[in-house]
Amino acid sequence: MAGSLKEHLACSRYVPSGANAVFKVFRYPKEERLPSGSVLHSSLFFVLEGSVHLVDDVFSEQAVPAGEFFLLTKGTYVKGRAAQGSLVIRCFFSKEMQLCNRFSLEQLGAFVADKATCSFATLPICERLDEFLRLTVRYLDDGLSCMHFHQGKRNELFWLLRGYYSKEDLAKLFYPLLNTDLDFRDFVVENYKKAKDVKELSALAHQSLSTFNRHFKKAFGIPAAEWIEKEKAKDLYREICITDRPFSEIADEYNFSSASYFTTFCKRHFGKTPKELREGGK
Repeated sequence: MAGSLKEHLACSRYVPSGANAVFKVFRYPKEERLPSGSVLHSSLFFVLEGSVHLVDDVFSEQAVPAGEFFLLTKGTYVKGRAAQGSLVIRCFFSKEMQLCNRFSLEQLGAFVADKATCSFATLPICERLDEFLRLTVRYLDDGLSCMHFHQGKRNELFWLLRGYYSKEDLAKLFYPLLNTDLDFRDFVVENYKKAKDVKELSALAHQSLSTFNRHFKKAFGIPAAEWIEKEKAKDLYREICITDRPFSEIADEYNFSSASYFTTFCKRHFGKTPKELREGGK
């Protein structure tokens, strides 16, 4: 077996454990903070042991115990902490992924029961899924990390989801990806910081302002101006609380016309001045 593994490791299709691996195992022998940052690919996270506490985009906290799994979509900014002894395995996927060759993720849109409860959902890890995940962890620990192995295991994972979970539960889990133009969402997430306002963003998308606003409302469920202001608030919160950059530099980068307008914006969204936010975040 050792010789076979060496051959496997030397293969051009071998994928080192890291950001590009479809499956990645995270172990936390002691309680520690999770690396903060934006999710690079839409991913499913399975908590096999311990628990994970997430702060999603600054404003809401979610605790996910062992035996549950959840979705984080591309571009979501997350920070948090893992409890002592936590074991988590992640699987990322693209918008083309199907639950099986006869049922796509997009078809789950017809089974969304209550949109108000679908912003963040967890599902229990059933017995067969738990067996699959723990065996996959063992394979990865042994060094099996071929590109085709990852792709095959991801297909198997989605077949298990299709076989052991109701369409209604899966619709709740995947709701953030349903009934929307994922290419358009990706464009907005990747480019909204480059534009001063909705008009500039629509120009980057090569759409008229009216067409862009209709497209945006359909994809995100809220007006473009409202979404951009909320994202701007989240970005500012992180810049103020996590970095030591001068406030004048941050205000200039985010196109505030004056220091007083910058302070007013912070008070309106966070109830505090930039100085108070930074002191509270340390």
